[in-house]
Amino acid sequence: MQKKEIVLLTLIIFIAAALRFAYPTITSVGTDEAEFFERTQRMLETKEPILDGKSHEGNQFFGPFLFYLFAIPIALSGKYVSISMLYGLLGVVEIVLVYWWIKKLLNTRIALITGALLATSPWHNIYSRIP
Repeated sequence: MQKKEIVLLTLIIFIAAALRFAYPTITSVGTDEAEFFERTQRMLETKEPILDGKSHEGNQFFGPFLFYLFAIPIALSGKYVSISMLYGLLGVVEIVLVYWWIKKLLNTRIALITGALLATSPWHNIYSRIP
């Protein structure tokens, strides 16, 4: 990697993180998200594993991995906003992975443009903040 490429990628990551981690408490909490948070808290308190991934409506299946993924930030802070921060972190990691993939597939210039567009995309920001 050249120095210019490293600086630009660092700037893209910084912008992406700033947009995703600014005001983390303004995320919406729906019934599914609240249920997942409560089930994960209950799993951490009782030490009973969650083996199903059904939602309260019963027509969606998320698998048990979602609850174990949520368990990491909930165990660290115990607050719902920590799940939103996890999604923001995953959104930033996604930008780095897309950059790497496009760089391998095409070239560095297009990868940097793709990373910048994804970092500043309103839709990607919204979905990187809402669990």
